[in-house]
Amino acid sequence: MRDSLRETGAISSDRAPKNVPLVHYLIFRYKRDFKTLVNAAQGNKEIDEAQKKLNQVQAAFKDAEEKATAAKAALKEAQAREAEAKAGEANAKAREAEALKNQEEAKQREATAISKEAEAKAAQEELQTAVKELKEQEDAYTSKTESLKKKTEEGSTVQQNKAKAELAQHLATPTLPLQRAKITQEAALKKADKATLLAGEARSTSEKARTAAEASAKEASEARHHAEEQARQATQARDASAAATAAAEAALDECRQKVEEAEAYLNEVKSKPGSGKGAIWWMQRELHEAKAFLPEKKGGYRKKEI
Repeated sequence: MRDSLRETGAISSDRAPKNVPLVHYLIFRYKRDFKTLVNAAQGNKEIDEAQKKLNQVQAAFKDAEEKATAAKAALKEAQAREAEAKAGEANAKAREAEALKNQEEAKQREATAISKEAEAKAAQEELQTAVKELKEQEDAYTSKTESLKKKTEEGSTVQQNKAKAELAQHLATPTLPLQRAKITQEAALKKADKATLLAGEARSTSEKARTAAEASAKEASEARHHAEEQARQATQARDASAAATAAAEAALDECRQKVEEAEAYLNEVKSKPGSGKGAIWWMQRELHEAKAFLPEKKGGYRKKEI
């Protein structure tokens, strides 16, 4: 019988009573639920009122526990989301700063390439002018040579001899510096052409780099704005979760107050003659069990692990 009463919870597991109350024998004999027995109506309105208060306490504890569990989980998730969002925001800002730095470097490279291109173009124009002047001098020299040769074959003997002397003097004039200058100028012109080409290619490359850097900076800026919005929403969610946690704490305070009110009312009913001792004992036990859901600092207690 004791084993059966322990299994149903009518007596605690550490109790070994020697005296057997009649109610324990009846519970065992007729296989009745002791909870139904102690909660059976006894025609006492005060007991009914006490039961009503107990039901309110239990309902309040159930609701508070659900709210506290949900609020705790939501707060933990919100804090994790906030931390992740802030880390993403910091990463996005770093990416944006790097992209802006690359953009500025690309602009500087492009400006340098444009400057070099302009210098190469100016040098090319100067060399072209020099080559043109050299060619004009060479053409004039060749034209004079042909003219003198023609004169050596025309006119009188005196005139031909005079033309021959002029031609000999003209041909004796050194032309090597002219040819050397021409070669030098043509080589410099080719070098300038190559420099212009390289400068143009450098400018094209730098323009592409600048365009890519600008696109990267724009993308990084958009990512930063998105990360900031995510962080803002995560912070709001964390604040909302914190408010829900505070509300759950307030609900627990309200439960504690309800327990105190119910205990006080039970003590008052218990002090009166003719009250249902079994029902009151069970209600007091239920109230005691309900306190396990309260924090220790608010009047709760820690259940012993079995």
